[in-house]
Amino acid sequence: MKLPLKLSTLRMGMMASCCCAALGLATTGCSPMSAVRGNTPDTTNIAKVKKGEHNQNDVIALIGPPTSRAPFNTNIWYYIGEKTEKTAFFDPDVVDKQIIKITFDEKGVVNDLQLANFENSAQLGQEIDPNERKTTSSGHDISVMEQLLGNFGRQARSSTQNPR
Repeated sequence: MKLPLKLSTLRMGMMASCCCAALGLATTGCSPMSAVRGNTPDTTNIAKVKKGEHNQNDVIALIGPPTSRAPFNTNIWYYIGEKTEKTAFFDPDVVDKQIIKITFDEKGVVNDLQLANFENSAQLGQEIDPNERKTTSSGHDISVMEQLLGNFGRQARSSTQNPR
């Protein structure tokens, strides 16, 4: 039996709408998510920092507090940060890593400002090699199948089975 034309057209329209919605959800799930770690000041604000003019308080007002200070010379400030992008369930890719080194004189006035990334960090006076190790947690790694099937066969103990 043939459906009336209006009902058939309605079904095709609903089917097309569902397909478009599913396709839209699938493509948005694969768009990369960006994350910034550390302190990566805006380049326009970095350009505002002038040698011989600005002091430590001015620098904090312009680009924020430093990520780190040199351990034996508190007049050397480092701004270290990286930008990563993660797509779906894949590991994040590092898009940009930058280091800003600001040196102050004895009076706290900007003496030098240098920009670098991790590849050419030696131009800052020392090479910076980030540690890639990860801290392991206690226990063991659980596979996807163990997560899905881990609770089968386990039953909650009633208060009569386990008296305290």
